[in-house]
Amino acid sequence: MIKKGAQHIFRAVSVAIVSALLTAGSGVAEERQIAAAGENNTGISDHVETVTLQLRWFHQFQFAGYYAAIEKGFYREAGIHVTLAEGGEGREPVDAVLNGRAEYGVTNSEILFHRLRGAPLVVLAAVFQHSPLVLMARRDSGIRTPHDLIGRKVRMSLESRDVELQAMLQSENISPDQMRLTDGWVKPEDYLSGVFDAISAYITNEPYLMIRQGIPISFIHPAGYGIDFYGDSLFTSEEELQKHPGRVKAFRAASLRGWKYAMNHPDELIDIILEKYHSKKSRDHLRYEMEKMRELILPALIQIGHINPARWEQMARTLVRLGKVAPGYDLGGFVYDPYGQSDPFPWEKLLTAVTAVALGAGIVAIILLMFNKKLSNLVRARTAELSAINKTLRREVADRELAEEEVRKLYGNLEIRIEENTQELREANQRLQQEVREREETGAALRKSETEKKAILDGIQTQLVFMGANRKILWVNKAVAAFSGRSPEELIGIRCHELWNASEKSCRDCPTSEVFHTGRGHQRIVHAKDGKIWDRRAEPVFDDQGKLIGVLEASDDVTEKVQAREQLQHTRKMEAISDLAAGIAHEFNNALFGITGNIELFRTRLGDAGDAETCFGPIQESARRMKYLTDRLLAYARGGKYQVRRIDPAALIRETLPLTRHNLTPEIRVDVALAEDISAIEADYTQMQMVFSEIISNAAEAVDGKGHIRITGRNYMHPGQCEANLAECMSGHYVCLSVEDDGRGMDKNTKDRIFDPFFTTNFLGRGLGMAAAYGIIRNHGGCLAVDSEPGEGTAVRIFLPAVDGIEEDMRIPGNPAFSEGEPNVLIIEDDEMVMDVTHAMIRRLGYQVLKAGSGAEALDIVRRFSGSIHMAILDICLPDMSGNEIYPFLIEARPEIRVIVCSGHPPDGAVRELLDAGADGFLQKPFRLDALSALLHRLLPTAAETSP
Repeated sequence: MIKKGAQHIFRAVSVAIVSALLTAGSGVAEERQIAAAGENNTGISDHVETVTLQLRWFHQFQFAGYYAAIEKGFYREAGIHVTLAEGGEGREPVDAVLNGRAEYGVTNSEILFHRLRGAPLVVLAAVFQHSPLVLMARRDSGIRTPHDLIGRKVRMSLESRDVELQAMLQSENISPDQMRLTDGWVKPEDYLSGVFDAISAYITNEPYLMIRQGIPISFIHPAGYGIDFYGDSLFTSEEELQKHPGRVKAFRAASLRGWKYAMNHPDELIDIILEKYHSKKSRDHLRYEMEKMRELILPALIQIGHINPARWEQMARTLVRLGKVAPGYDLGGFVYDPYGQSDPFPWEKLLTAVTAVALGAGIVAIILLMFNKKLSNLVRARTAELSAINKTLRREVADRELAEEEVRKLYGNLEIRIEENTQELREANQRLQQEVREREETGAALRKSETEKKAILDGIQTQLVFMGANRKILWVNKAVAAFSGRSPEELIGIRCHELWNASEKSCRDCPTSEVFHTGRGHQRIVHAKDGKIWDRRAEPVFDDQGKLIGVLEASDDVTEKVQAREQLQHTRKMEAISDLAAGIAHEFNNALFGITGNIELFRTRLGDAGDAETCFGPIQESARRMKYLTDRLLAYARGGKYQVRRIDPAALIRETLPLTRHNLTPEIRVDVALAEDISAIEADYTQMQMVFSEIISNAAEAVDGKGHIRITGRNYMHPGQCEANLAECMSGHYVCLSVEDDGRGMDKNTKDRIFDPFFTTNFLGRGLGMAAAYGIIRNHGGCLAVDSEPGEGTAVRIFLPAVDGIEEDMRIPGNPAFSEGEPNVLIIEDDEMVMDVTHAMIRRLGYQVLKAGSGAEALDIVRRFSGSIHMAILDICLPDMSGNEIYPFLIEARPEIRVIVCSGHPPDGAVRELLDAGADGFLQKPFRLDALSALLHRLLPTAAETSP
């Protein structure tokens, strides 16, 4: 019989050889015809070839590239008309291509499975670089790994389409018998029914159904267990490639072109899928599918359709290792080479193949004959073995009968023993039940305690993380989950640096690492990338034996606290510097008054002598510059605001620009554009000129060569809740004056320090300039904002409270005539040099002078002097008492006395209090002789009025 079978096999092989010869002959002939037709075609052919592409599933975004190639005419340009065959249950792309129903197909890595089993298939392009196939489970099922599937209800296919899942399970030594497995296609209702614990799914599709229902889910990815296969791939048959190599190449190129267009225009393709292919999915579902596909196709990293032959080899070795296919496979010709050339099938190769087939048939016949002989020997050996087994069984039956007799004898004794032990078991059972009740009560109390503790820990705002000895997170509270945007369960098992910084490397100066190294608690202030500041503390946790078993990490957001502390430190620093600047300016003004006052007195004595003017002019100019410096010191220190009047901003800018011309090169263009309806401001004119002079000069220094400075002004309504750098301004109506340049700009470090006194750069070189401007604007109830970026220029915006109307320009007479007469003036001054100069000036103006070097001496004079005292020039700072303390006694003793407050400080603080209390005027040191003369002339009677 076996010999006859061998003869039948040999006949079948012979028939196959003949068929192969006929088929090969016709194929070669057809290839020659196509080649000849191609040679005769000298232009663009109008002939369009029709092919069918079998899809893997129903119409959806999974096949968007092929829709795009059709709709955009890419196939038509390649001379191909493509018919799309929709897939579904029972419509397998591999079967369709092998059976001739389609020339091309789309499937997953099962194509390799079929190829290794001998199917003549060729993979053209790998569209999905990673397989979308996963096992999906509800999160509350507790399924996280393949081993969690043991004993659970699982639905997946044991056919080739789920080969990745099968390979993953087999690599983890889990057989289908260990699961309650249902083999077959998965239906949409299976995902929501809850019947199965885990279901095979495409991560691009089915999870959307669960997410839309609000069902938390988890995934088991084969790639996480070393099974990283390609996903959807475009393929054809060896026959199609041999007969139509040009069409294969054109079809592949047009398809990949379509995929590139689809991934760049997803919304357009979604419209096409809904309108022309009537997909059952919603627009939102298709968009979800597209986003997940992007993670698998990786169009930004890898050229669409890229194939790595080594990876297919690795996949094949995996299937062999898992026993899915036999070793000794050959993948030659499986991966399509778009850059190779397909030659016509040569007769030499055909003859070689025929010889190989004939040789193989002979070998098969020899093997069958040898097998027949071996089988006969095996039958004889098996017959002898069965005879021996029969004898053994007979002996075992006899032994069993003897054993049964012994059992019957022992049974009677067993009943007696059972009765004796039953009572003992009843008593033990009662004790066990009591112990169970006690343990249940203890367990309930523990669960209640744990619930209360968890509620307390979840209720606090401090972020708590507990990590085990392997530095992986074991528990987090709700504050951590809220911060990360993930559930506590999703954070279990990751490391702390993955949580805080989304990094695979440990954080620098990590307190948790310090605890693991030292076993002691550590604390760090951490500055996060998003600008937040965290107080992070880590404490060790030990078991009863003192072994370190984990670390508890606590984190608090201290951003606001740190910023508040830094702001307080900055404010205190500014106040300290302000006090220092005010003290320096006061003493400097006193010393400067000795110079300027004596120069003026000396000039009045010399008259118009030219030589004297040549000497005194530079001295007086230097004194004026020193006075300008002290004015800026005082402006920074107290933002002094005196001689306040309403100012037209246009006039202010117009009259300030000439003061800055020496800093402006001819290459710098200055444009001024102020709104016609701009409101007035109420400010000190001189100080405003100083502010704009500094800002315009700084802008000029920032411009390299040719540049542009633009000055603008407008009305601005500040709502009180806008830009952060306007936080110092109250809400209301402001005038916004801006100075913008196109110079070098500033980095953040420079911009943060430009208001610090004496801070300078190579183009902000005036030290006190911007600090003084800041003090002046702040004291005028305004605010100053700076916007700048390196290489983008700088914009300085000044916001000042707006007022209605413009007052007439009030000017102090420049050179009033010296008055004559003998009114008495009391000088109250502790600085001897200032006293002498002031005394000489007043005497030069023709007034009588009384001098007091302290508050007590001044009060003694006003009480004891018998004559009239018409005026007192009162210094605000005296060694024994302040000007505010002296003033009430002066008025009480001499109600008619006129009081002029004199100080190196500006008219605010104590000076302002005296002026508000009724003081008649103010002189700021160093003052000019003509200013003193004008003030005395206005306040004091003439000599005739004082004559008896």
